[in-house]
Amino acid sequence: MTDDTESFLNSWRTVLGVPEKRLLCTWHVDRSWRRSIVKLIKKPENQIQAYKVVRCLLMETEEEAFYIMLQEALKNFNETDEFREFKNYFEHVYCKRTEAWAYCHRKWLGINTNMHIESMHRTIKYVYLQGKKVKRLDRALFYLMKFVRDRVFDRLICLEKGKISSKIAQLRKRHKVGQKLTSLCIRKNEEEWSVASTKSNEIYIVKKNVACSEGCTLMCKECKQCLHNFTCTCIDNAIQWNMCKHIHYICSRNLNEINSAVPEDEGLSVHSPKVDEEEMVICEDRKFL
Repeated sequence: MTDDTESFLNSWRTVLGVPEKRLLCTWHVDRSWRRSIVKLIKKPENQIQAYKVVRCLLMETEEEAFYIMLQEALKNFNETDEFREFKNYFEHVYCKRTEAWAYCHRKWLGINTNMHIESMHRTIKYVYLQGKKVKRLDRALFYLMKFVRDRVFDRLICLEKGKISSKIAQLRKRHKVGQKLTSLCIRKNEEEWSVASTKSNEIYIVKKNVACSEGCTLMCKECKQCLHNFTCTCIDNAIQWNMCKHIHYICSRNLNEINSAVPEDEGLSVHSPKVDEEEMVICEDRKFL
């Protein structure tokens, strides 16, 4: 993952060859779009409209829907004179490399921005090098090793004091939200569920993966599952790589045990009809429909 330039990619290709997957930092892409929109589109209301369109393209997680939306967006931009210059810029710079910035091409890769490496770069530049340019290689290596040493000691301190990482903090926060979730859930099979969004008409697919290693630290103790055991099509899991509220929802309600106890020929209950050969469960109070 790099910022919105080709210099780092060209250097990588020269030394290490062509990478298997190349991504652009979402934050840098968004900043480039904002600057170009302000520069190429004069009216504020049109600026807002153009930004909403490209942002929706960015966040679309279904590949087929993304390319349909992309063609429609380019067509709409081309129909208005004020959008036409931005359309030419967007088509020339970004449409040829959609696999580098669109969410639909980075699902479950576990990375969305390069802020961590940029933070490390700023720390080395301003804390260790004090903002000065270092010409000698030996001094650059000295400060780099000093930075690594300090990070190793910081890690040992965190392990000893039991500091909670940001991932674990987010995991626990989403578990609390998942406990209060009242979405409609449809069980498709033993390892797949559909969960309706509470804020929109979206339907998210939760799938169970192979068991993770026993030593995994990204574990929810209440659900007795780790981040790697399930996947969900929502942005929080597919892009941000968090154990989202939908996964906690499925795990905490123990839908596997509930559904496995239901006879296949009886649907959901002996008193209820079969509904499209799928089991519908309102997980809030575990009543059967």
